[in-house]
Amino acid sequence: MPDHSIPAERTLAVIDIGTNSAKLVIARVRPETGAVTELKFATETTRIGEGCASTGQVAASALFRTVSALQRYRSLVEQYGCEASFAFSTEALRIARNTEDVVQTIAEQTGLDVRVLSAQEEARFAYLSVRTRLPRLKPHALLFDVGGGSTEVVWARGDEILVATSLPLGALHLTESYLHTDPIDPREFDALRTHVRETMVSRIGPSVLASLRARPIDLVASGGSITTLRNMRDAGTAGPTLVSPKLRIGDVRRLEKTCLALTLARRKRVPGLDPDRADIIPAGLAIVLAFMESTGKRVLTVNPGGVRDGVLVHVARNDLRW
Repeated sequence: MPDHSIPAERTLAVIDIGTNSAKLVIARVRPETGAVTELKFATETTRIGEGCASTGQVAASALFRTVSALQRYRSLVEQYGCEASFAFSTEALRIARNTEDVVQTIAEQTGLDVRVLSAQEEARFAYLSVRTRLPRLKPHALLFDVGGGSTEVVWARGDEILVATSLPLGALHLTESYLHTDPIDPREFDALRTHVRETMVSRIGPSVLASLRARPIDLVASGGSITTLRNMRDAGTAGPTLVSPKLRIGDVRRLEKTCLALTLARRKRVPGLDPDRADIIPAGLAIVLAFMESTGKRVLTVNPGGVRDGVLVHVARNDLRW
């Protein structure tokens, strides 16, 4: 007889406290298929990781912004009558020395129990999102998920994960470390770009990158920088390109050239670019181009989901447990 212990569909909420932004997704999830039907999505640029890479601390102002957003999210969760809600954080709280105090403050002021994902967990949840949203990939796929504090990387063959790692390359932290002029000094950007490429080679390994170049492999990317690049490319267009899941290397290079030529004030007015991301998008572009050039792939597939989707599917299948 069929097992009816897990409902066919569950209404759940996931709150993603990222280094740059806090996101809420409320969705109906079918555990058997992993299908996610989004009911509500919200995002706020809270920057809990602002300055954290240099100070080692989550600042009081960043915590205040984050708590305020989470309180609004809790109200939405209650309005939708979710069966359960799950909150997690990533790189900023992995590296902060005051993480325990931050998690306690969030619990006291919002009632949310925040789980700090390990780098391996974050990478695996990001890939679970890919497997459920993009089922028709080549046998081999390389996913990179660009965040504000780190970039998670997964090389997989079907459901088998061959490599899963986290690179200390995040759009917010790179911006804070390297980009101090407006408009951006080309020498600063060259230094940032060199750091990104050298970090990729040292952490992933030249032999792995060479193997990726030689294989017919799907390159897949997710994260705020990725969806922003797609929105910038599609801004002002009509028809099928508006929903194209592909980004070509020529698109990314063109957008990089545009951003580097503009002051921050002018970047904030670029169609398709959220003004709150205008300062960090050049660093995001550098990460994307480094992956495309290092793997020899001229096209990448945009996964509109990400870690939060993977968490939704995982907890729905795991009887609402991590």
